[in-house]
Amino acid sequence: MIRSSALSLALGYVALGITALVLFAAPLWYAWRVTIQEGRNEILQSDAQRLTEEAAAIAAAGAFMLVLEHIPDELARRITAALAIPTIGIGAGPACDGQVLVINDAIGLGERWPPFSRQYAYAGRLIVEAAATFARQVRERGY
Repeated sequence: MIRSSALSLALGYVALGITALVLFAAPLWYAWRVTIQEGRNEILQSDAQRLTEEAAAIAAAGAFMLVLEHIPDELARRITAALAIPTIGIGAGPACDGQVLVINDAIGLGERWPPFSRQYAYAGRLIVEAAATFARQVRERGY
């Protein structure tokens, strides 16, 4: 079983809200994150079908793009192929129309990153080392 946290309200209310915003000329993009139960590497077929239907309803309600975060590549591919609006992936595979990578994850700030992110540098370590060197020089009155 998966949880779709941004869709905690009934889909009908979400779609109604999207439609209302679009009618008042507020461009709207929609994002939802799928949290796969710990220890599971896949989602149930029924869940995949439900998410595909929800994506279609969100697009039909007037959203101009949909952000897919942390869903299996194949599901993101199916949703992207089914929609007339662009999809933006955050850890959802290469089939999305666009990609997002949070800069803190990309440059390695911090000590933990989402399982789908990639680190191209480890700036966090460099910052800690630089601060430690500065602190040592100040303590030794060398600065």
